[in-house]
Amino acid sequence: MKPTAILMSLGIVVILSAVTWWTLDSIDYGAPVIYSRESKAITVTEVDPIFGTEITATEYVHGPWLGLLDLAFPFGALPMAASGMVLISASGLLRRRSRKLTRLSAATLAGLLVLSVGASAATPLKNVTPGRRTVTLNDAVRKSEVRFESHAPLENILGSAADVKGDFQIDPADLERTSGRFVVPVASMRTGMAKRDDHMMGEDWLDAEHFPQITYQVDELRDVKVISTAGGKTTVQATAIGTFTMHGVARPLQSSVTLTYVNGTAETRKRAPGDLVMIEASFTVPWKQFGVKGRKSFNDKVSSEIQVSVSLYGNTNA
Repeated sequence: MKPTAILMSLGIVVILSAVTWWTLDSIDYGAPVIYSRESKAITVTEVDPIFGTEITATEYVHGPWLGLLDLAFPFGALPMAASGMVLISASGLLRRRSRKLTRLSAATLAGLLVLSVGASAATPLKNVTPGRRTVTLNDAVRKSEVRFESHAPLENILGSAADVKGDFQIDPADLERTSGRFVVPVASMRTGMAKRDDHMMGEDWLDAEHFPQITYQVDELRDVKVISTAGGKTTVQATAIGTFTMHGVARPLQSSVTLTYVNGTAETRKRAPGDLVMIEASFTVPWKQFGVKGRKSFNDKVSSEIQVSVSLYGNTNA
């Protein structure tokens, strides 16, 4: 076989392999993979028998999956396909074809590649003994977690942090006076891609070395509404008023909260003593307002507001 034919064949094999590999990995991942992933964050929902409601948690499925745009070794599908195009162009040069035909051949293959890629009164809790008490987050009740999402034009990012600490004070006779403080270590945050996590911890973004914690200080609850009271369990909805601190900057922040309070029984004590409490909250974080600069080349990959949802579980001091 002539050298030109060998180069042409190798170029075609490289292009087809890159496109096929990326397509199959994207199908397996469930979405187009823009940057290579070592794992995929997925949300799992189940009904907790004690709280009697759906609980959402994050799990990570291990890859890897080939990305499209990675320029670093082992490279993404597009750079790999580009190398195939170089081989084909080289074969054309060896055969001394005109530049016009060479450009036409490269443009045609590029077009085919693009087509293939395109694929205010106090609110009480009924049936709960009055008296201010402290609720401490406790993994024995259930693992607390913070989930964060970024929906940007170039890619969607789903991440989580499971090393959440904190406690809050609650008086069942006056829920509006509920207060507390929750802490998330920046180093515990994960997105399913080690390289992206390193960028997130770096000084351009969260700067974990100088600002190792993200905190939320809750001062009170407003607009408290009792949703249900039955079987020793009470669920309320409210708006939490407090201060969110990230990257050394503190700003007022409100969040929507659903609180479920379960009176202690023989069954609940199998998990933890005292009464059990679940808090689910959601809010948005405009990261630029907290002094996070970001990196210009990455800003289009991150939305201007990060959607945050929180699931916290704790028990009262018995």
